[in-house]
Amino acid sequence: MKGKVVSFVLLGIALAACQRSINYTHQEKYFFLKNGILYYKGDPFEGELVRYFENGQLKEKGNYLEGLNEGPWEAYFENGQLAREGKFSAGKEEGLWKSYDQYGKPAYHGNYKGGKEEGWWEIYTDGVIQRKVLYNNGEVIKGETFDKQEIVE
Repeated sequence: MKGKVVSFVLLGIALAACQRSINYTHQEKYFFLKNGILYYKGDPFEGELVRYFENGQLKEKGNYLEGLNEGPWEAYFENGQLAREGKFSAGKEEGLWKSYDQYGKPAYHGNYKGGKEEGWWEIYTDGVIQRKVLYNNGEVIKGETFDKQEIVE
């Protein structure tokens, strides 16, 4: 049994080592997008993709599976501040996504289901909630505007 556990762990380490991480900024000429699929050197891209601004700051990073966005994704402002974070499933936004302004204050928070807005979304200005919007399958159902100054950190 102990040998099987060790073999399983080694297999996991080997598979992780096979995943590639590519700096898109230096390999851009090898990528192209066709019908929503990202290709690298003619094959659907798999692995982590990292892009940088000209100043060297991280611009975005995320994973691809069979040419589609998959798993956690992050995008940044040129000043290094996190701009947007969430997850993809089969190339579509899924679950909670958060967006921030260039100072790190909330801009909006909301859920996606199959790439479409779902449930209540909160919209902020300077960290102060301004509106809530209810979505069903990407369609606006209703919205609420706030007069009070509810600051969210």
